[in-house]
Amino acid sequence: MFIHFAFGTLGKQGKLEEQTETTIQYILKEKRLKVFKCTEFIPEFPEPGSIRIPLDKMRFVSNESNAQLVYDLDQKKNHELPDNESIYFLQRDVPMISFIKIAFNQLRTSNHWMEYGKFGIVLTDRFLKSRGIGPVKYYTEQSLWNDPLIRKWNYELKSLSPDKRKDCEKEILTYRKPSTCFPTFKNSVMAKITVASTGGTVELIKYNRYEEGYDFTKENEYRISFNEGVDYLDFEEKDLFMVITPNIEVQSRIQDFLSQNWKEKPQVTIYPH
Repeated sequence: MFIHFAFGTLGKQGKLEEQTETTIQYILKEKRLKVFKCTEFIPEFPEPGSIRIPLDKMRFVSNESNAQLVYDLDQKKNHELPDNESIYFLQRDVPMISFIKIAFNQLRTSNHWMEYGKFGIVLTDRFLKSRGIGPVKYYTEQSLWNDPLIRKWNYELKSLSPDKRKDCEKEILTYRKPSTCFPTFKNSVMAKITVASTGGTVELIKYNRYEEGYDFTKENEYRISFNEGVDYLDFEEKDLFMVITPNIEVQSRIQDFLSQNWKEKPQVTIYPH
């Protein structure tokens, strides 16, 4: 089955009552899942003969109409520049909904609940497949060099039409992910530049959602991607197969809501202990 863990942050914070009420009000009552923008990455190969300057070794220059990051090349001897053979990871925000594929009886021995909680929404396979759900393929730093899709983006990008470039980028962002949170991935930096009449600022943003070494492959993640401007995935009562709840109290509350508001009722069960 495909499980979408609902409002796991509230569960991790111990706010079970708030998590339950939020799930009822925003998922079961509205019959829809919220589309969130997640930070994903495009692996970019180094260009031969180029010098990659790390953002934290550049300085910010701005005025009322312009802002830029500059690096004084005559100072490069004073800095240790990175290995120019390393792959760089370009950050992008991607609208999607994520699911974990796992058999219900396997939840007992999994540690998904540590990261995402024990409140699961299980839509039918038929419905999800009709909406284009697809598996994430996990890569290592070494395997990226031979990944046909990554090679296409890096070596054929300039020769592709704008639509094909967009499709290629979307497929990478949606269905490619590192096998572990390895150092070069975690240390990738995005510069957020803000320009105002009083001057400008630059903020260096690193990916810090997971600790270094986190194993993504254990999630067996599947995703549905969406176009910009799409906020929800709507479903009908027949499309909801099961609601997994953290305990018997929450189970009773969900059952009460469904009995009063739904004609077709899904299974409501407790996360296996």
